[in-house]
Amino acid sequence: MFSEYERLIHWIDRFLARIQKPRCPSGCAVCCRPDLALFPVEAFRLRKAFLDLPAEVRLSVRSERGSGGSSCILLVGGGCLLYPERPVLCRTHGVPFFTKTEGEAEAWEVHGGCEVLEGPDILLANHPAGISLLDLDLVNEALAAVNLNFLRNLPLFAAGLPDRIPVGQIVQPCGWEQIDAYL
Repeated sequence: MFSEYERLIHWIDRFLARIQKPRCPSGCAVCCRPDLALFPVEAFRLRKAFLDLPAEVRLSVRSERGSGGSSCILLVGGGCLLYPERPVLCRTHGVPFFTKTEGEAEAWEVHGGCEVLEGPDILLANHPAGISLLDLDLVNEALAAVNLNFLRNLPLFAAGLPDRIPVGQIVQPCGWEQIDAYL
């Protein structure tokens, strides 16, 4: 069910293993925002991982955090409860990336990757070949294609899913009954 998504994650992880990692300050969780919304393929995969947690852990997350808070509901004790299964955005946050500049034929924006870490944004005249930066456009296009294929293979009960599902919803016990049985 998630094989195409897992191949994308593997490709991203291999790329990230070759570049310098962001040096996040100890205890920093600025990227762990409560308003993160995921494509259904990522939300379903995260939901499956959440269901694999012990019942007492799931209950604790639901009761202690509810749907409020200033950080992601999965941020527990300073770390991500589902770190190995984290979505693409969480894997790549803080990584220097480039993206094509809107309206410019051959211009690329390079971003330091994180608003907390040092790394000024610069503009390059041509494609930054040979620079170890994440091609954000390529990642987003690949993720959108994987999500579309995932949606095409879902049973009819999943018709009408929203384009994005907030992370806070994946821990909720209600509204997932048919999907949980499918997962």
